[in-house]
Amino acid sequence: MTTSRSCGSREEHGKRARDRALFYLGVKERSCREVQQWLRRKGYREEEIVEAIEDLRGHGLLDDLRLAEMITRRALLRGWGRTRALAEMESRGIDRETAESALNGEYVDDEAEVAMKAALARWEKMGGEAAVRERKLISWMARMGYSTSTVIRVLERIRGQPGGDPFP
Repeated sequence: MTTSRSCGSREEHGKRARDRALFYLGVKERSCREVQQWLRRKGYREEEIVEAIEDLRGHGLLDDLRLAEMITRRALLRGWGRTRALAEMESRGIDRETAESALNGEYVDDEAEVAMKAALARWEKMGGEAAVRERKLISWMARMGYSTSTVIRVLERIRGQPGGDPFP
């Protein structure tokens, strides 16, 4: 004998949605939107989804700001620029205001310092003449999400070194 989703009380269905969402969160940190979309794909009704998300948020198990801060720290470790970190957060369903709050709390005011450190590490690995290395560095920095003004500031510092080499 099989039971349909319509059997049982609304409270039981809400609890099942919460339990499924909790299982989903056990794999890795998720945003509210990710959990919401996952529960929809699993066939839960909107009211069950809202109830599950509110319950998990109320217990501190689902927190978009905490996730945004975690993404920001990871982005800094990987040498990502603000733009790339922001795009990652938005793709995960974190609203812009929350994302900006996390970025402002973790990123230094001068993105050029973060970029310079990452660019210097990359520059060390590059071979060839300075012009070729610069083109490669510009392309890499763009992929990493650094703004044009930051890329220019980093290049100016590199060019300011004897022979265009940041490592005299």
